[in-house]
Amino acid sequence: MLLRQLNDLLPALCRGFESQKTEFEPYAAQIAGELEWLRIHPVQIELSGLCPLDFFLLFRPDRRTAVLSGNADISDWQWAVAVRLTELLTNIHPDLKADMFDTLLRDWERSILLREGSGLPEFVRNVFCGKPVDERLLTEPVVIHGVKLRRFIAKGSTSQVYLADFHGSDSVFKIPVGGGESRFRKELEWLRCMKHPNLPEVFVCDTGDTPYCVMEWCHTGKGIGKRGKTSGFFKALDYLHQRFVLHGDIRWSNLGLRNDGSPVLLDFSHSKCVGDRFSAGEADAETQKLKCLLA
Repeated sequence: MLLRQLNDLLPALCRGFESQKTEFEPYAAQIAGELEWLRIHPVQIELSGLCPLDFFLLFRPDRRTAVLSGNADISDWQWAVAVRLTELLTNIHPDLKADMFDTLLRDWERSILLREGSGLPEFVRNVFCGKPVDERLLTEPVVIHGVKLRRFIAKGSTSQVYLADFHGSDSVFKIPVGGGESRFRKELEWLRCMKHPNLPEVFVCDTGDTPYCVMEWCHTGKGIGKRGKTSGFFKALDYLHQRFVLHGDIRWSNLGLRNDGSPVLLDFSHSKCVGDRFSAGEADAETQKLKCLLA
């Protein structure tokens, strides 16, 4: 049964697109088939092996009594599917408290991932807005601003990051988190102004009403900076310091390598321009921290 299968996969789905062997399109195609099956078969609810609270929080608050009494219809199941798939796409983990979960649903309606693109976003948007839905949309790729999202990578203090397909090549697609738009736009301005071989190349950058950017993808992870020529990290940091800019967040996840092994200093969400208040001590502290990481 659809919800049984969804909840059986819950441990993996909670990790979003990073889940091993969890691909969006085959999973969405399976869900589309399940929904079609539900149209011609009686809807039966089996709670065996499921957490009842997890199960009922998938449905609208005003329909949970109907679900409990066995009167759920296809629209109820579409809602539950939309909730679970949105978790998969946005990597949002709702609290078990119903009121907090319902607040997240309202936030999802304003998400750029639900306003833009095709496929899953359109399906979810239509379900949440009470519009007619077409399950075939689930099998279409998630495309935002012409960029095909492949999987979720990470969520930071200012942005959500996805591995994407940009003109046939791996790239990084970033959009702001709720409330982080101002800092995200500031980060994009840094990326526009700073040009250096060891800083990320930006392919598309928009600071308008729905800010986003597409930039080159790099390998990251603890210890990865030791695999290539580490001098490039120091050159990039020195380039920033000469322009009175502090990176502000020197750590492993912000050290990247291109496929050719060249180093790239990443993430400007914490950067700041100190101008005439520039302190050589602050710059030296960043340089020493980078040395410690790469030692």
